Amino acid sequence: MTDPHPHYWLYLEAGEKKSPFAWKFILREAAGAKRYEISDIEEVEEYRSGDRLELLTLIRALEYLDQPSKVTLTRCSAAIRQGIQYGLAEWRSNNWEWEFFGQMAPVKNHDLWRRLDHLLDFHRIDFGLRRFDLSERAESVPQPHRNLSPTIKAIREAFSGWKQRTERRVFHNLMERFSTLIEEFRRRLTVPRAA
Repeated sequence: MTDPHPHYWLYLEAGEKKSPFAWKFILREAAGAKRYEISDIEEVEEYRSGDRLELLTLIRALEYLDQPSKVTLTRCSAAIRQGIQYGLAEWRSNNWEWEFFGQMAPVKNHDLWRRLDHLLDFHRIDFGLRRFDLSERAESVPQPHRNLSPTIKAIREAFSGWKQRTERRVFHNLMERFSTLIEEFRRRLTVPRAA
């Protein structure tokens, strides 16, 4: 029996180092017929947090879909993944609070988690690892890197030589210090005898 709902792959980007307020999502049909890419910038300080911005990006992606769908998240943080898989049901039953060191505390970003919980009444989310080309142009397909093994071999040889020289120098310095200590110890043991 086939699933009547369309299946999408979802890729999220939120709060990258170059632009901490920027977010982007790419929705692609699993069949590959349709592709949607939406991006924007949230210039509100409260969205500077990576988890909050990523959660908002996920919500915007699900709100973009016009019918109930199956969505496979291909890239998201562990906090979002664990919140969806393990936290939502417990938080909902505890009135959006969780036990923190024996006391009930509000769930961080509970306003967004509530929105996501409502969207999950319509959409089904699962998690998967899938690499797909984010652009439709053929020239943007990642090219294989040049053979780096000669470079890596040269770096290993240089490091090995440096390591051996350093070990020899350290060993030599230790032996010199040890022999100095032995000589000092011998001098202290040989006490002149009184006549």
